[in-house]
Amino acid sequence: MKTKEAKNKASTSKAHRYQVFGFPVTRVIRTLGKAGFTYQETKKSLAAMHVKPAEPTLRANISIGSRLRKGSDKFAPLSEEQLTELRGYLQEEKHEETPAEVATS
Repeated sequence: MKTKEAKNKASTSKAHRYQVFGFPVTRVIRTLGKAGFTYQETKKSLAAMHVKPAEPTLRANISIGSRLRKGSDKFAPLSEEQLTELRGYLQEEKHEETPAEVATS
């Protein structure tokens, strides 16, 4: 028999399911793949939102989205503003890298 403490520990050890803009992260990744995001761009955008899915999850869902494979009907209906926000995280990073590159030159 499990004790009450053991039951609580078991129930909290389930995998964490990320949400982005209120949608499951896998659907968002597919949408980003469809929008032309690369693996690195997707990873950086999601990391800026404190979402870090596993590498196989990223690669598989980007591929599904970019190639419109089976399951491609399961996209997150992101608005243009939301896509722009995700792209903005990439622009911010480029601006942060530029001064460092100039300083080392």
